[in-house]
Amino acid sequence: MKIVIENITRENLADIPRPCNGCLYWEFPEDFEKLRQQKKPQQAGEKKKEWFIETLTEFGNCGKIVY
Repeated sequence: MKIVIENITRENLADIPRPCNGCLYWEFPEDFEKLRQQKKPQQAGEKKKEWFIETLTEFGNCGKIVY
C-alpha cells in the first residue's frame, strides 16, 4: 500500500474524513462545543469549509491529507 501526502485544496476538501471535516476545535473554539451539543454537523462542516477557503486564499496551504 502506497501512502500519499497531499496539501488540502478546494478540490480534495471533501476527502477529509469524519469527524475531522466538521471539527471546529482549533478554528472556532467558542463555537465547537455549542454546535456539537446542538448536533449540527452540517452547519459545522460548512463553517469549517468557509474558514478553510478564506485561510487558503489569504495565507496559502493550511493542512495536509494522507491517502
